[in-house]
Amino acid sequence: MNKNKINEIKVGAVSIAGIVLLLLVLYFTKSFSFGENNVSVLFEFDNALGINTDAPVYINGVRKGIVNKVWLNEGRVLINAMLEDISDLREDCTAEIQILEITGGKKIEIIPGNSPNSFNPSNTIIGKESLDLGSAISKLNEITISFNRLIDKVDTLLSVSISTIKDTNITKIINNTAQATHTLNNLLADNRIDRAINNLANISAELNKLLVDNKNQLNNIVRNLDTTSSEINNMVHQIRATIETTNTLIKKIDNFADEIKQSDGTIGKLIYDTTLANKMISTVDSLDALMEHIKKNGVNLNIKLFGK
Repeated sequence: MNKNKINEIKVGAVSIAGIVLLLLVLYFTKSFSFGENNVSVLFEFDNALGINTDAPVYINGVRKGIVNKVWLNEGRVLINAMLEDISDLREDCTAEIQILEITGGKKIEIIPGNSPNSFNPSNTIIGKESLDLGSAISKLNEITISFNRLIDKVDTLLSVSISTIKDTNITKIINNTAQATHTLNNLLADNRIDRAINNLANISAELNKLLVDNKNQLNNIVRNLDTTSSEINNMVHQIRATIETTNTLIKKIDNFADEIKQSDGTIGKLIYDTTLANKMISTVDSLDALMEHIKKNGVNLNIKLFGK
């Protein structure tokens, strides 16, 4: 075998290896395009959930890109991805990190959103926490621990309840309840309750009969009560009229007393005017003296008739 054939074999092997490598790259990247229309999009998550670079990115289940970089920034996880088409993304789009296959692997699933405004690639897509298999197992473990604690508390509560039931007062209450139940059963067995109900029914029937038999008398009593009520109402009206008349008279007496106190009338002057009172006393004294003189000496009348 000469050198030319060896070189041809080497060139063929390299060519075959290159073709195989190209096929492998196309297989793993599937239909992803590395064209000039790819757009860089930034995601922000609370937790990376184990996602790595080269993880696929989907929009509503359709593969549209690949994760380019994953890093931490002030406790937040930032992920850069290259997407070949973002025309379906809206302004309120979100993203989740989900399990790719049951055997492992992660992917980013983008929920396009419903906003009428298109997504601006200069903005960051805020990711939501999704429940993957690992998180579900962790949550289940937490629930199991909480359930065990609850069982312990219930067991403690039952122990306390049993101890309380054994207490003397609780026992007495239970015994009293049992005795009351036994007594009630005896009453039911002796038909005492039935007899009491029958007696009440008989009394009710007798009362109804009494009302029917004395219906006319009861009606007369009601009418008499109505008449008496009307008479009482008339008396009340008369009493009110009398009270109003009395009030008017009292007001007039008050006005008369006020006039007397003001000394404007004759009676007021007689009572409150000292000068007039003294004159009246002097006049009365003069009249008394004149009457005494007349009684003692008589009356001397000197009457001239016709100027003679």
